[in-house]
This record gives sequence, C-alpha cells and structure tokens, in this order.
Amino acid sequence: MSNARELSQLPGQAGRKNLLYNGQMQVVQRGTSFAGVTTSQYTLDRWQWSSSNAETVTIEQASDHPSGVGQSIKVTVTTADASPAGYTVFDQKLEGADVQHLRYGSANAKSVTASFWVKASVTGNYSVNLYTITAPAQIIGSVITVNSANTWEYKTATFVGDTATVIPNVVSEGLRLTIGLAAGATYNATDNTSWGAYSAGKFLYGQTANLIGTVSATFQMTDVQMEVGSVATEFEHRSYGEELANCMRYYQISTHQNTYGGYVAAAVFHYENIVLGIHMRATPTVTTTYVGHSRFDTVPPAVTGGSPDGFYAYDQATSTGQGYYIFTWVADSEL
Repeated sequence: MSNARELSQLPGQAGRKNLLYNGQMQVVQRGTSFAGVTTSQYTLDRWQWSSSNAETVTIEQASDHPSGVGQSIKVTVTTADASPAGYTVFDQKLEGADVQHLRYGSANAKSVTASFWVKASVTGNYSVNLYTITAPAQIIGSVITVNSANTWEYKTATFVGDTATVIPNVVSEGLRLTIGLAAGATYNATDNTSWGAYSAGKFLYGQTANLIGTVSATFQMTDVQMEVGSVATEFEHRSYGEELANCMRYYQISTHQNTYGGYVAAAVFHYENIVLGIHMRATPTVTTTYVGHSRFDTVPPAVTGGSPDGFYAYDQATSTGQGYYIFTWVADSEL
C-alpha cells in the first residue's frame, strides 16, 4: 500500500472533514439572540429550531465554551410544556451534492460519527438521528446521555451507512442531522437503531429527557461535527471568514444600507443591481426594507431578475429631479 493511501485512511486526515457548518456557533448573520421562539425558526447560521410542542424559548449565542474560548448555542425555556405530545429539536440540513462521498445506496456506504459538547440543566437521554429525505425517507438513530446537570460533557454517536437508499446528487436537502430535546410518545416509541423507513415513532426514539418541561431550563452545545468514519476526532477549526462564506451560500444580508441616487423622472421605475457576495445554493427569496428616500415613496423596493448571484431592486419615482432611495435586504436560500 502506498504512503499516500495509508495517510488518506488516518483519522483526522487533512482536508475538510466536518460535514456541518458553523459547528462552533461563530456566524450570527440573523442576530445573537432570539426571544419568543416557538415552532420553527433558523437562529445561529445553519441551525434550525423546530418544535410541535407548546413551549417558548430564547435561543442565543453564548460566550460559554468547554475550552474557555469560543461560543455555543444556548436555549433557555421561558414557557414550559411539562407533558409534551410532539417533538422539539435542533437540526442541520445538508445538500445531497455535499454527501455523495458517503456512497449511500451502495455496498460501500460509509459510516459517519457525530460529536459535540453539551451542557444541559436536565439530565437523561437525548436522541440523535440521521434522516434522508429521499423517497421513501429513511432514518437511523442513537442516544447520548447527559449525566451531570450544568456540566460540559463530550458526546459521540456513530451511524452506519445506508446501503439501500441513494441520496440524489442535488443542491436540495439530502441528509439531516437532528438532536432531540423533548418528545411525546408519538415520536419516541419505535426502535430506530438501524436504517429503516421513516415513521413518526422512530423520529426521537430513546428520548427521555424533557428539556422544555421546566421554566429556566437550559441546553447548550458547541463544536458540533459530523465526519466520515466510526471514530470521533478533534473538532475541525475553520477561520471565521471561511465559515461565514459557507453560511452565506444559504443566507446573506446587506452589510450596509444600499442607496440608489441620481436624476429621476416622475412615474419612472429606477433599478439597482445587487451582486451577492457568494453564489447561493439556489435563487434566494429576497426581502427588502425601506430606510429613507427623496422623490420616492416609503414602500420597500420590489425585486426582479433574481439568480443565485444577485438581483435587481427597483422603485418608482414620485417626482422629477435629483433623488435617492435607501434600503437594506436579506437573501434566503436555506434548505
């Protein structure tokens, strides 16, 4: 066997091993704190909160990390659901094109290992699972146990590869990592410890901890990684710039107030070309916000000509002369 091949098989090999983005919770384009979160909402970049229970939480970037340097994502329960009938989870969705090397649907399907640090005020078992969206959807799960309240603990979960179901090579969702925080009987009653067709009962099998059952209960996680192989290795540290660029493929915001200015004619539409900083996953949904104007109205500019690389914003002048309109924008291409 060649030296190159031997090196390629070593754990912790060089290259981009972490399949997840923003695992150290550095990127916060949407903001650093989200109050009144209930059903489904993206929070720190790439991390989605999803719940069918009756709780309300605050989610924030916390300056609390097991190494003493870094950030974590923190959930604090503000309205409890003592007897949840539904599910409450964090998840991250991956494009099918980004997981082709896992070779799902073949005899060579690869195992992956998820690892992360967790700190929770509620001890007990928390479900972790992988879910493939490909019809028919497939799921496999595992369980991590929080042993000591309010103490950073390192957890891992390994999932064998799915030899039966191919993940399409597409820029839409192909694979999802889910971390459970609460589950009713409908969602944790059916064994999911091997790959099989998704059912509601398999979603959070093994979940016994009810994080949302107590007001002021907290849950934090950081250094979340998912890598090929059956052994967890040291967290892959990326530069902030690289992690930000990865996240901007799915969500971008204007970094300044955009201004159209010049001589304008009444009742004529005037356009500004916005070039996005990163080619996005797909043509984004763009939302604009009015900031100020002269010779225009207070309606946010409309959008046309969108592509993964940019869009045009336009508005109609209300009178003739030197004028301008100022606005900000958000471009969303999340899975």
